[in-house]
Amino acid sequence: MKRLKILDVTVKTDPKSRLDQATVTLSGMADGTVALTGSVLSVSPGPKSRQYAVGHATVLALNTALKPDYHLCLTDLTTIQMGAWRVAAAVLRLLSFGSAAHGHEDLVGAVISRDDPDVSVVKAVLDSVNRRLGKVVVEASVSVPQEIVRGHAATQQHVPPPPAQRSHVASGR
Repeated sequence: MKRLKILDVTVKTDPKSRLDQATVTLSGMADGTVALTGSVLSVSPGPKSRQYAVGHATVLALNTALKPDYHLCLTDLTTIQMGAWRVAAAVLRLLSFGSAAHGHEDLVGAVISRDDPDVSVVKAVLDSVNRRLGKVVVEASVSVPQEIVRGHAATQQHVPPPPAQRSHVASGR
């Protein structure tokens, strides 16, 4: 399986509503496959909502390539200052519905944010799934038409689970 590459990250802001429309396009998983694309509208104006729109669009694109028994949800996303570096971090939940593996797995990824914060968010999401992706994508040898895979992904609700409760020690209060 070849590694995913970012083909395009576009964020357009509607001047009237000030909401962002994020579209992320990734290379296909195997040679000759159609690119993976996800597009999401932000829920409110502002940089945090923009980050989440980019993160959700990336996850939506990834979900189009997953086997039907798997689904990714964006759980949390942040950009923080660590010393001299800006770091983008993403936490995803990989849900498995198959009879052999029922449950979930939490995945985390982080990258140093160089120039474009939107691309950094995409890279953090990809970093979180990097090691697991080979096991959960539709195999190239299985001839499942992309329309069926995309149809499955389109029927899945993309609602992240509520964040875990933090103790006063963990939150610094």
